[in-house]
Amino acid sequence: MDNKPDRREFIEKAIFLAGSTFCASCAPAFFSACEYIQEKPIPTMTERTREHIVDLNSFPELNEIGGAISKSFGKPFAGRPIIIIRKEKGTEDDFSIFSSICPHQGGEIILNEELGKNHWCLEHYSEYDFISGENLVPPDSEPDFKDPLVKLKYEHYPEENKLKFYY
Repeated sequence: MDNKPDRREFIEKAIFLAGSTFCASCAPAFFSACEYIQEKPIPTMTERTREHIVDLNSFPELNEIGGAISKSFGKPFAGRPIIIIRKEKGTEDDFSIFSSICPHQGGEIILNEELGKNHWCLEHYSEYDFISGENLVPPDSEPDFKDPLVKLKYEHYPEENKLKFYY
């Protein structure tokens, strides 16, 4: 009978020691993984290399200054719409192209139906400038949030009336 408490005590200590050793060996890997995630930045849209070509003949509203569309082009952004605005004609900076994914928490940015009116987030009612995408009204839940819409890099081919954007 005297052996039973000693054996039980031994087993408890062995399990505790094994658990402690396991946790101690996993902790550095766990914490270094968290550091890696924070250190590695998410690529900006200007660094993206995938591309999509838009035939502007299919969107007559983009042939006029101030014309805009919010359209899904399938694969880019997993089918979420892209906002394209015609802001000039005959310059290198004729368009503004934005992701319709809100930088706050990923809600959908809505292109206002009224020409030249600002874009807004369906989820928290943030408001973004029509041309620049700058945050004009922060979300209701975070008054200090001021991130702009994500702009997409593009190339315009006026002779072919095509627009290539990168995502």
